[in-house]
Amino acid sequence: MAEGGGTSGPTGPAPGSPEEAAIILRALAAGAASSGRTLPMRKGTIVAAVVIVVATVLGLIVGADYLRHDIDANTTAGNGSATGPVLTPAEVNLKSAVSAAASYEAAHGQSLQGLTATVLARAVPALDFSAVSGSPGTIAVGTSVPGSLVMTSFQTNPAACVGVLLVASDEPAAIFGSYPVTARPGTYFFEAPAPAGLCNALTVAPPPGSYVLTTGFPTGALP
Repeated sequence: MAEGGGTSGPTGPAPGSPEEAAIILRALAAGAASSGRTLPMRKGTIVAAVVIVVATVLGLIVGADYLRHDIDANTTAGNGSATGPVLTPAEVNLKSAVSAAASYEAAHGQSLQGLTATVLARAVPALDFSAVSGSPGTIAVGTSVPGSLVMTSFQTNPAACVGVLLVASDEPAAIFGSYPVTARPGTYFFEAPAPAGLCNALTVAPPPGSYVLTTGFPTGALP
């Protein structure tokens, strides 16, 4: 019993609120308009209900499109950009190997010393690691220069050796002679010819030009 002798009943949704709009839309869908029941069919409320529905649909469409572009940018681009090239199987496998190498380097005081094909094979058991690669599923590993690591894999189409050079500390000379920058610490993506369809991590040599990049795998045709 409310103060003053009146009774209090359940409070309905506020006029023009999203809750009232939702009630009206459900009633219309169920044919309530012809059932003899009286609904508060305010013109403003109906307009609000329509606006809510349209905004919801547009939000779903925009959200789905954003998610699709976000997934594309993180799974198909060579350099993390939605406009980047699609990675080949060899490049995808190399990125897995690079992640394992980076984890090793971080756990060993930013040093690559001791990181060998055997260590990488334990970290990424889905791939094969050796000195020479003749398929995208095999990564050739070279550690002849202290403080650096060369990983390369045979790419079938177009045929080439694609690879990654990791340099953890300053070197007295460039790892790749045509690219002086490779004497400095960094991660370098490269492309080189594949003699007889094989990629040797100890002898692979990107030709002069734009076949060593820091932003992603090169995409230009080899000379």
